[in-house]
Amino acid sequence: MVKRGVIGILVCVGLAAFMPPALAQEQPFTVSLLGSSAIPTGVFENNNAFGFGGLLQVNYPVTRRIGVGSTVGFLNFGAQDRAAETPLVIFIVKTPRLNMTPLLATGQYLFSPDGQVKPYLKAGLGLYRLGVSDVDTVYNAGDVDGNGVVSADEMYHYTPRYIDQTRAGGTLGGGVLVTLTPERWWFEVQGAYHLMTTKRLGIRFRTTFLYLGLGVSRALGRAR
Repeated sequence: MVKRGVIGILVCVGLAAFMPPALAQEQPFTVSLLGSSAIPTGVFENNNAFGFGGLLQVNYPVTRRIGVGSTVGFLNFGAQDRAAETPLVIFIVKTPRLNMTPLLATGQYLFSPDGQVKPYLKAGLGLYRLGVSDVDTVYNAGDVDGNGVVSADEMYHYTPRYIDQTRAGGTLGGGVLVTLTPERWWFEVQGAYHLMTTKRLGIRFRTTFLYLGLGVSRALGRAR
């Protein structure tokens, strides 16, 4: 059902491009390129560290305040090193780095379409493609033979494999456009909260993160 909803939104975005251009009232069709940082939250924070990447966004005006568009990007989240000790075994675990490619249909509400500073709200729904690397987990049994040295045969290596997956999810946030040149270039700041449900080792997790993007937006033309 979720995937059907995503497909429906993507279709609506496509149809919006062919709506009567008078509805846009000469608002610019824009493309934004944002460099981004991402902070994992919740369970996601336990397995991955701070992330970096970039987003390419397109916004088509339907009215002076409302626009529809799409977002595609790439984010890379760092690995985490963890260690845990039991009376018999020491676990040394390195979680995998995670690559994420969001593909979202978006809607935007512009508060001040004629101002030099244009704050907006933005929401999106779509798919997140996740890919992770193999990692080496070391199980250190300790000094079993009592000679004061942990030898190679007292350490066990296990390389877990994580299956790539594509999951449905969404985002809610906002930002601001600051005019650099009239009706042509804007400096853009954007923040958002992302949510999806992922699966790892057969268990479902809520994967969430906060995103902050800085970049520029350029008008490619008018909607009519």
